[in-house]
Amino acid sequence: MLQFTAIQIDDYGPWTVKPKHKRESDLQIIQSRLYLDIQTLFSTHGGFVFRAREDSLLALSNGIGEREHYSFMEQISSTYPFTVSMGVSSGETPLEAQKRASEVLYSLGGSRDPCRRGKLKVDSLGNGKIQIAHFDLESSRNLTDSSSIYESFSLMREIEVFLSEELRDRDSLLFYMGGDNFMGVTNFLDRVEFIELVKSFEKEFNLTIKVGVGESEVPLDAVMLSSLALDDVRSNRNLRVSVRS
Repeated sequence: MLQFTAIQIDDYGPWTVKPKHKRESDLQIIQSRLYLDIQTLFSTHGGFVFRAREDSLLALSNGIGEREHYSFMEQISSTYPFTVSMGVSSGETPLEAQKRASEVLYSLGGSRDPCRRGKLKVDSLGNGKIQIAHFDLESSRNLTDSSSIYESFSLMREIEVFLSEELRDRDSLLFYMGGDNFMGVTNFLDRVEFIELVKSFEKEFNLTIKVGVGESEVPLDAVMLSSLALDDVRSNRNLRVSVRS
């Protein structure tokens, strides 16, 4: 079972304009700092946090219990001028687990509910092996250097949509990690399924993509193993997919 924590800033929309409008630059700074701090809190306990909307995050949190979640929330509330609420749940697939965690969070109140302040609800905890897929474009330097920053950014968005839809059909999730890197929380796809995905991508974009897959019971370890597996692919031009566990 995979465990996800859905994290959301409480009453954030109204806070941005009361008692007066905050500068957009300040909002961007505080959102970036919040992600940094929450990533630090979860990763020190073996978890890993993905950006969703900037006011909402998803943490792969296998092995992190209720006490740790309360501690995280207390540290955030003592640092920021707002609170965050969290919903924790588990599921058989990544898609199911994050959906359940989101539903648990929303059961505490909506994002603009003034009564939802720093609340936590744990529906179920998960344990067991996790599969992470790290996708990387090959020879993207040539692509980046031959087009404007915005054009290459737009291409990354197109790739993100394509891979996200492909993985969602397989009960999996995809997140853009910056540069030409994407990371999937995948539903234990086998090597053949990954190769089929690679072929589908290359047919759509006429670009080459590599995949490193990591498997571990600890989210942060699975992420690291996926990066090491990707290095295996980079060092062997005959490989498109490598798995480490």
